[in-house]
Amino acid sequence: MKVRNGFVSNSSSSSFVIVCPKKVMDNYLNKKAHPFYKAWLKECYFLTKPEKFLGEEVIVLNVTLSSDDPCNVEWKGKLPKGLTNYGDDEDLNLDQREILGNIGEELQKFSKDVIYRQDC
Repeated sequence: MKVRNGFVSNSSSSSFVIVCPKKVMDNYLNKKAHPFYKAWLKECYFLTKPEKFLGEEVIVLNVTLSSDDPCNVEWKGKLPKGLTNYGDDEDLNLDQREILGNIGEELQKFSKDVIYRQDC
């Protein structure tokens, strides 16, 4: 099944900032993250090269998503709880803002060292 990540909301864009130590992101991806979130982060360019901050490697996701930013992910399997499918079983239509928001919230629960903010 092909997952088409688009937007269905009337809101034009949302901004997200996630600052996460690289070791926390690696642990999250290896131990906690739903396989869909792993595939989505990898395919949709959000996993960036680590930057140095106070002597530690961090992953900084500073993203503004709008309706002009589609991301296509090939996906077969169950979706994580809490995602709304605005399409059907053959052509899933997911809101990228909802996906990134869920990831940010999970990361914050996973580690107190994560900074996550969303501005709609």
